[in-house]
Amino acid sequence: MSSQMDEVAIAAIDQLLQWPEEIVLPGLDIMRIIVRGARGNDHLCQQGDALVERLKLLARSGSGTANCMMALRLMSNLFSHPGGCQLLLSKRQEILLHISSLADSNKGVQIALCSLVLNFAVELHKMTVSSGVTDLLTALAVVLFHQIDTEAAFRALVAAGTVACIGEEARAQAISLDIHQAASTYLSVADPKKVGECARLLIDRLTA
Repeated sequence: MSSQMDEVAIAAIDQLLQWPEEIVLPGLDIMRIIVRGARGNDHLCQQGDALVERLKLLARSGSGTANCMMALRLMSNLFSHPGGCQLLLSKRQEILLHISSLADSNKGVQIALCSLVLNFAVELHKMTVSSGVTDLLTALAVVLFHQIDTEAAFRALVAAGTVACIGEEARAQAISLDIHQAASTYLSVADPKKVGECARLLIDRLTA
């Protein structure tokens, strides 16, 4: 993106986010790309709580499947830079509680929400802290017990394994939430093969 185009894109961010729900989809798609760059990410995250609330409003079944999926993808891309990571981690409890209610949505939404959950898991693992683990594992338990799409399940299983590897406290919390039992429902998945294999690895980690 040229410097001039970059300036135009940055200036447009604030307007795109406020488009009415019935026409906001193209705006969300544009923002999803813009926030992968450091300047766009930092600029959007200056909205703080207002940004999180707007994305939560769009990431709900009543906003339409396409809006919901794109809002979740936008949140995932916010993890591309430190400002986005900091904002989402500071709001992780309310975000995770909100998106776990979308587990019975369609395949696209399920994959998008599990990608977002996986991003949370990776960031918590980097921090090697137990803070926030309970919220994340609770959301994962809700999602995995819904018998979701196999690709979404794979991402959720990887997220659960990532969190369980943070330490013994995280592992114990995963066991207490029956994550291993939720994972067992995916053991028979052979297409794709990686789902059943990942479920087995997670169960072995939690029951060893």
